[in-house]
Amino acid sequence: MKKALVLFAVILMMGGMQAMASSDDQTQDILTVTGVGEVKIPANVAIVSLAVETTGKTSEATQTEAARKTSAVVAFLKAEQVKKLQTTQATLNPEYRYDQGKNTLVGHRAVQALSFETSAEQAGRIMDQAVAKGATRVDSVTFQADDASRQKAEAEALNRAANNARAKAKTVLDALGLTWQRIAFMRVDPVTSLQPMPRPFAMRAMSADAAPASAPSPTLGGEDTVRVSIEMGVVYR
Repeated sequence: MKKALVLFAVILMMGGMQAMASSDDQTQDILTVTGVGEVKIPANVAIVSLAVETTGKTSEATQTEAARKTSAVVAFLKAEQVKKLQTTQATLNPEYRYDQGKNTLVGHRAVQALSFETSAEQAGRIMDQAVAKGATRVDSVTFQADDASRQKAEAEALNRAANNARAKAKTVLDALGLTWQRIAFMRVDPVTSLQPMPRPFAMRAMSADAAPASAPSPTLGGEDTVRVSIEMGVVYR
């Protein structure tokens, strides 16, 4: 029985020593710094939003005309091999005129909205042709870097952030005459992307038989900025 009590006491003492060691480790002098890495890459991909908007006296006539124009636009975009082509809106609504306290049905309005990706270089030409095929408006164009370029930029941004954090810590410790011991912790914040703002476009609708402008609408993608930050804790003495 006495042996058991002695063993239990030893275990308690060891546990207390471990707890003290852990506590001492947590109270070590730690310098916390934040390193930032940023890489700029060409925004060579354009994300285009456009729509076919039609009006008519009856819902059937309006929808039929909308389907005809939209099919022509979709066929053209597929022939251009644009990426991620999808319908983002499809509506058919009655339109009323309010006169002398009464609503009168005057027709219907249909909207078929599409979005797709293409190269920034080709975006202007494709938008012009899409309008010629039946699109009545181009709502916005957003530019960003392609996936491969973005992944490479993220790796480079992480490397720059780590070097930046290490350089900051070394500068501070050297200035104070302190010695770097080890890294206590590190936290990498999510990678952020500062893309160019979406740009609204106002384009005049042309008939399907009309030829687009000889000079395509200019589209300049600008730059996509990839940024990452790393928080680092350095034990020193």
